[in-house]
Amino acid sequence: MVKVNEIYEFQTCTADWNDIVSKFQSDMNAGKETVIDRVIAGEVVRCVVTGYSWDKSKKPFQPMKQKIKVQVTEIIKPDQPSGKMNN
Repeated sequence: MVKVNEIYEFQTCTADWNDIVSKFQSDMNAGKETVIDRVIAGEVVRCVVTGYSWDKSKKPFQPMKQKIKVQVTEIIKPDQPSGKMNN
């Protein structure tokens, strides 16, 4: 069960990770929060991006593991409109 104000970390593909990190850095420089909608544990939630990371695998030919860290601000009900960035 997802809870509001909890911190979650999810792995994402390179293209999504690059888009989110680019927006996060731009928003940070402007003094704004980066808000995204995401499915976590089967629930659609609105989150504020709090950080990101990547980890090169030690095994050959393995992709990098890109992760985004978020804090859930709202659980979206099925009849609510979606937020700024759907990922």
